[in-house]
Amino acid sequence: MWLTGTSLERIDSALGRSPVTEVDRLLAEILAGASATEPTPTTCAVCRRDLTRGRLGHSPVLIYSCPEGHGSWLDGAGVTALQRLLQERAQPDPSSAPAAAPAPASLAERRRRLLTALLMASLAALAFTFVLAPPPRSDRTVAGPSPMTAEERRYFAELTVLLDDGIANRRHVDGVLKSEASAEAYTTAFEIYRARQDGFLRRLDALSVPARLKPAHDAIRRAAERQVGFYRDFKDARIRDPRELPNLLDHSDLRESDYDLHRAWDFIRQTYPVLDPRLAEAIERRLCSFDIV
Repeated sequence: MWLTGTSLERIDSALGRSPVTEVDRLLAEILAGASATEPTPTTCAVCRRDLTRGRLGHSPVLIYSCPEGHGSWLDGAGVTALQRLLQERAQPDPSSAPAAAPAPASLAERRRRLLTALLMASLAALAFTFVLAPPPRSDRTVAGPSPMTAEERRYFAELTVLLDDGIANRRHVDGVLKSEASAEAYTTAFEIYRARQDGFLRRLDALSVPARLKPAHDAIRRAAERQVGFYRDFKDARIRDPRELPNLLDHSDLRESDYDLHRAWDFIRQTYPVLDPRLAEAIERRLCSFDIV
């Protein structure tokens, strides 16, 4: 079963912020159609590099990971182990507590250990909640110069400065909405965020975009627009129930904004097979920080 970085990130977010039922739902979705007898590939489905083999935590389950962070392949034993977790939740022992009761501590801990091991075993960059794989590297490409034109370098220099403002604006509203505050404070924080985000979009539109970078630029702009919709609904949910953070992991604007930023970074990496590592890190870090997830 092939697990992309996005799949792993969704499990990671659910483990940290969601009830057990949400983790179960995500696992069921990811495991849909998975086969415990499917042969294990030897190369990554994206970059075709050889997969590296490792064990899932302290278990005998093997996981095969892409060295460039595109994802991991869980072998048949791993698929069976995850399926068994779901079955244990769905079909509790009749002699134990009713189905509506919380899972025993031992089962919950076993679930958490296995899922955490799955996340840690992946070579995707889970140090960030939003997974952005590093640019491809080889002895040939690291030493070479960047194929950028002067216009494209200027664009990236202006874009990174602009993204810093967008990141600060996003973090401000996110911090307020995740804290205990009044309905008025939530509303005020969102209105300030929306006004600044409108300014961010105007400045983004004012950039002179090199022709071959327009797809990446457009994806970043779509992400910024969609974030406004997400934070509007986040604000409304907090006003309705200020006692608990809402579960908005499946919000369409959250999901599509995340996908757009992935697309932007993937397009940039494909456009520049040879990219200065410092510039690559600067772009990647800002796209990561700009993302909501």
